[in-house]
Amino acid sequence: MRLLRIKYVSRFSRDLSTEAIDALVAHAREKNARLGITGILVSTGGLFYQIIEGPNAEVSSLFETINGDARHTDVLALDRTATTSRIFPDWSMRQLTLGPSVQDRLEPLRELLPTILELRMRSDRLTNTLERGILRELSGG
Repeated sequence: MRLLRIKYVSRFSRDLSTEAIDALVAHAREKNARLGITGILVSTGGLFYQIIEGPNAEVSSLFETINGDARHTDVLALDRTATTSRIFPDWSMRQLTLGPSVQDRLEPLRELLPTILELRMRSDRLTNTLERGILRELSGG
């Protein structure tokens, strides 16, 4: 079976309590199980990092829903891969919260996620500037 895997990072649009994130994950587990979607959600420092995988149409639709979800801002797809196997075949949605209790062990990951987001956003801004310059040159300046 052809599957789609999407990895993305986003910022919380507002402060989310542990309870709010737990409720989000509980709802996602239920919905994902019905849709044949599996994955993991990592939350830390106001950021989400998620991997979702499953049937192409369902994963694409879910990602569009996430893009429009008011709890997310700066949603950035890091990878979109067609595959035939799952990384998380048994998890309709696994949750990992990187809080103070694991901070020392996972500090590199806590630092990496915001850096990835910032670099990608900077790349997008530079690409947009380049494209505008090219269009200006093509239209005669």
